[in-house]
Amino acid sequence: MRKNKFKVIAVIAVCLILAVSFLLKDKADTETQTEPILNTVYCEQPSANEIAEPEVIESEQPPAESDEVYETDSKTVAENNSPQTETEAAPEATVIPTIPATDYSEKLYCTLSVSCKSVLDNIEKLKDSKKEIIPENGIIFAETKVEFFENESVFDVLNREMKNNKIQFEFVQTPMYNSVYIEGIGNLYEFDCGDTSGWLYRVNGIKPNFGCSQYQLKNGDKVEIYYSCNFFED
Repeated sequence: MRKNKFKVIAVIAVCLILAVSFLLKDKADTETQTEPILNTVYCEQPSANEIAEPEVIESEQPPAESDEVYETDSKTVAENNSPQTETEAAPEATVIPTIPATDYSEKLYCTLSVSCKSVLDNIEKLKDSKKEIIPENGIIFAETKVEFFENESVFDVLNREMKNNKIQFEFVQTPMYNSVYIEGIGNLYEFDCGDTSGWLYRVNGIKPNFGCSQYQLKNGDKVEIYYSCNFFED
């Protein structure tokens, strides 16, 4: 009886030991699983004081627009990169001068005469075939007040009056240069009274240095068409 009692106690003791051992082992396994797994190679971590603040690199910012202005070529230009808004003036178109049209609404007057008096003083130079056509007084068309219109030239008036009075009139016209050369009036031509003879004209006693087709008449002008035996002197 006593032996059986010791056996029971022994069994209970062994059971207690096993139970305690099992509990201790389970606890150890739990602690092992909760601890962090570390690498075999350890890196030395810098202290909090040694950690430097990250350096901030400022990116380049575009220059701010400036309100400052300055004057250039009488224009005020803002110092910024914005496109110029001022509209540039278009180049002026080339204007080709034109001859003004004749105004037939206003009547004007001038005096006109055609003479060859110089031939009478140089009759010896005159061709024999022309001696019969020269008037005794040397006047082919006596001084007459005639009508003309604004922008008409000496040639316009002369040509019209010679036709109206049935006086022979021959000329050479060059439209490209707006030029007219008088060859003959009343059948008296250039070179009929010498190598330097021909027809000239005066306006108000002055001989212009351009053709009669380019001289625009003014109201009251005195026009003289005359034959010269030496146009270098007359």
